[in-house]
Amino acid sequence: LYRVGDIEKSEVSRIDVEQYKPYKAKKRYVIGKGLPDDLKEAWHGYTKITAHTSDETEFLIPKGPNRFHLVGGAKFIHGGAFLQEICIPVIQCKRIREDGQSPVKARKVEINVLTGNNVVKEPRYKITLLQTELLSEKILPRKVKVFFGDKDKNKITNEVSLTFDAETNNDPSCKQVAEFTFSNFATQQSKDFYLWVLDASDDRHVIQPMNYTISIYFQDEFGD
Repeated sequence: LYRVGDIEKSEVSRIDVEQYKPYKAKKRYVIGKGLPDDLKEAWHGYTKITAHTSDETEFLIPKGPNRFHLVGGAKFIHGGAFLQEICIPVIQCKRIREDGQSPVKARKVEINVLTGNNVVKEPRYKITLLQTELLSEKILPRKVKVFFGDKDKNKITNEVSLTFDAETNNDPSCKQVAEFTFSNFATQQSKDFYLWVLDASDDRHVIQPMNYTISIYFQDEFGD
């Protein structure tokens, strides 16, 4: 930090720190041994207390805006044990809406299905799910379970569990692939099937059920 104005005499300590032959002497601290502990213009302490050293090394810090009288660079430090030198301020902010209502509550991240046509022609089928927003203080991770089933959620495929918790666009979890295997018996029972994407914690719809046409030919292993 640079001081534009001139340094007042009252801001410079009259202590001759060089006489104590310190290990290190700067304008706002002195480190050494045999340092006086009764000076009115400086704080005295031990590094074994502040820095957990194993010896009896001591230090002096000028009080208030003062600095020790050493050659050069007086305007480049503000000196002394000021609060801004030893503490890092932490400010907690709370946003309040203009209408006086409470701030928006945290919610789980939104996802979507990337799909071309909704026709399944092979026993093995893949779909891609995309996380549409990044995590933040108000956007939380979401775990889903995905499967194909009838209107009553009776499964005709395996169930796939996915967790969407991407914090950056380069995170692999932003875009995930789920692979399903269709049951021969199940697909013969009905033609109305749906892709179900449910929240793993409460079974609520993350995405509204998507209708799919199942057009799979299963070879009869016992036929001619």
